[in-house]
Amino acid sequence: MEERDLEIQIVNSEEEFKLFWNMYYEYMNRDVFPNDELGLELTEEDTKWFFSIEHKSHMYGLFSRDIDRAYPTFFLRNNKIVGFCSYCTYHSEDGKCFIVDYCIFPEFRNKIFQNSQGD
Repeated sequence: MEERDLEIQIVNSEEEFKLFWNMYYEYMNRDVFPNDELGLELTEEDTKWFFSIEHKSHMYGLFSRDIDRAYPTFFLRNNKIVGFCSYCTYHSEDGKCFIVDYCIFPEFRNKIFQNSQGD
């Protein structure tokens, strides 16, 4: 694997899911809620939804369905998690793919795809 390569790992184990959710909640607090002026303003009800058991259960339903399953994934570089996403490809339709969440950790942003010469 070259320095600029990322590996994608699908979240599978209970331990990995726990890590995924911890990273997700940190991402929401750090990147999403403080920047809600970029789109529609989030309400208090919206904020509560993203941290609710109902939301988590809904996502687990998407992660475990048989058709058009959603996948929580980690992005790894040199065997270290540098971000995560969850996505769903709708094979039952026209193959479109929706990215539900996408996060590169702040310390790796604007650096992952640069080579050692800074290109």
